Amino acid sequence: VQSGLFTNGGFAITGGAGDTFEVANGARFNLSGTSAMATVFTKSFGATSTVNYQGGVQNVSVETYGHLILDGGSTKTPLGGTHTVAGNFTLGAGTIYAGNTNNPLVNLAGNFSNSGTFNSGTGQFTFSGTAAQGITGVTTFTNLAVSNTAAVVTANNALTVAGTLTLAASTTLADGGNTVTVNGDISNAGSHTGTGRILLSGGAAAH
Repeated sequence: VQSGLFTNGGFAITGGAGDTFEVANGARFNLSGTSAMATVFTKSFGATSTVNYQGGVQNVSVETYGHLILDGGSTKTPLGGTHTVAGNFTLGAGTIYAGNTNNPLVNLAGNFSNSGTFNSGTGQFTFSGTAAQGITGVTTFTNLAVSNTAAVVTANNALTVAGTLTLAASTTLADGGNTVTVNGDISNAGSHTGTGRILLSGGAAAH
């Protein structure tokens, strides 16, 4: 997909071992129905490309995506492994992110927007960008990490971390005037700014 929009119409796409399935920068690939990601191909997604799982119940394959949208009002189950999103992550209204099925790791370089139901699972969700990142939508993460040393990561709504919050050295988490509730432990080598607060409600380690 070199430009524009390609929708698979709910049909499976299967290639050969030597073939490449590419979604170029600025292009968009919509997966409809209950279809899964194209298989067998070597896959390449430009950093500013968009993949939208917009159908019914769908599995989300382990890839290095550009922008990733999970939409359509059904359950989207990320497969186990490390998912990399070079752009933005968007969870649409009425859509369920079932990370608690396979507990994936997610590295996100762009913004996070949650308008659905986000079940993160026990895998760590890391904000790893090199520009400012925002977290929008009231969300509970199990294990949340900030590794972006180039710019601030800002909570635009109240957040809950059910497990561990990790702030790497030279990172900044801005609360945006909201409360970030941590039910587990904090591993903090970074900094916190804002008029809100980080509320420690549990955990085994001294803080």
